[in-house]
Amino acid sequence: MRLPPDLEASVLELAGVSPSAPAPLPEEDEASFMADVIALAKRHGWRGCHVTNSRKSEAGWPDLVL
Repeated sequence: MRLPPDLEASVLELAGVSPSAPAPLPEEDEASFMADVIALAKRHGWRGCHVTNSRKSEAGWPDLVL
């Protein structure tokens, strides 16, 4: 969830974060984020299971297990 820019600036000011802090990362859609996570896991030798259609899975079971 993103805050409106003016509210975000107020929150950062209250938190004492300087304006020179790095800019937030751009928002990414879930599919791109999931692909990046899986690629990183594979790069480090992790194995995993990604459920692409969780409608038939037990409620509460995660989409990605590494």
